[in-house]
Amino acid sequence: MSYRTEYRVRRSAVRTTAVAAFSTVVSGVASAANSADTITVPAGCEAVVTIEKESCVATTVLDCGTHFEERSFLNGELHETHIFTKEWAFSGYSLRDGLQTVDIAFDEGHSITLANLVANGTATTARSAQIGTGRLKDLEYRLTSEATLTGETVELDGYPFQTGTLRRSFERISGSNVLDFEFEILVSSDLDLFIEGAYSRQNKTSDPETLDQTPISLKFPDELGFLALRLGEACNG
Repeated sequence: MSYRTEYRVRRSAVRTTAVAAFSTVVSGVASAANSADTITVPAGCEAVVTIEKESCVATTVLDCGTHFEERSFLNGELHETHIFTKEWAFSGYSLRDGLQTVDIAFDEGHSITLANLVANGTATTARSAQIGTGRLKDLEYRLTSEATLTGETVELDGYPFQTGTLRRSFERISGSNVLDFEFEILVSSDLDLFIEGAYSRQNKTSDPETLDQTPISLKFPDELGFLALRLGEACNG
């Protein structure tokens, strides 16, 4: 039995028949009424889960066969896409709909993967990266990353996740410009999920920018909110 089948079965087992029936009816009505407010799943991809986050952020995880994508919508608009290998090694990034993209090289070194992070509690990597589009097109950077688990566990809709921090630093190969990111992360081997939460970013000449996208809940297939572009109370302000 696959991990997806297992967690769907576990989740279904803890519901009463009445709640399950009510959720199915409401989900069907909502899907019919709000089909324009849901993500379009690309050909060759399967949507795994939609994550409701603070700041009116909704992130849908896509399994695209050779890789994962986490597509995040801010206030209902595509904000950014993080791309990972099937082992959850960071491999690319797209701002909005390709306004700026980043490609990560895999021809050297090692990667931060979900398996080695969970096994060791910490993982680091250093790779080359290149801007693919936008005004910084073709600029080359050195990407260094460090992930560390805190040893603490939190529950999200009844599923345990290990908490941690992730730091990514992009440094120009031909200069001294550095852009630093720091994320809060949640990871689960059982669900095969690597979730990026609240983050900050800063370069040497600016004040830190922050976005609180702390995960609030998980929406699996057939549940109200799955594939939604906007979710929850954070969108009602």
